[in-house]
Amino acid sequence: MDKRFNRFSTKEMLSVFLISLLTISILFTAQLMTPSSIIWPYATITFLFPIPIMHYIYYKDHNRFNSLFGRIIQDTALVIILCLLLFTILHSNNIFYKIGSLPNLITFVTLWVVMCEILFSVFYSIVCLIRKK
Repeated sequence: MDKRFNRFSTKEMLSVFLISLLTISILFTAQLMTPSSIIWPYATITFLFPIPIMHYIYYKDHNRFNSLFGRIIQDTALVIILCLLLFTILHSNNIFYKIGSLPNLITFVTLWVVMCEILFSVFYSIVCLIRKK
C-alpha cells in the first residue's frame, strides 16, 4: 500500500469530523442570530475559518504542513462528511426543500471547499514569500 495512505489515520478523520460539526454549528448559529436578509455575509465569513483550522490542526499534530495530495484527500473527506451531516440534519428537520436537491448541496459544499482551499493556498504562499525576505 502507498505510504501516503498509511499516514491517513483516525486522527485526521476525527479532525475532519469535528471541523464539519464546527462549520454546521457556526452556520446555524449565525442563521439564528441574524435576520434572513443579511445571512450571506455572515455565512461567507464563517465558511472561511474551518479550512485553515483543519490545516492548523494537521500542522500541530505532525509539525509540518500537509502535502497537496494530503490536502486533496482531507478536503474530499470534509466534503463527504459535511454533505452527509447536512443532508441528515436538514432532512430530519424537514427543511431540506430549501436547498432544492442533493446535487445542489454537493455542488455548494464542493465549491466552498475548493474556494477556501485556493484562498488558503494563496495566503500561505504570500506568508512564505514574506518570511523569506
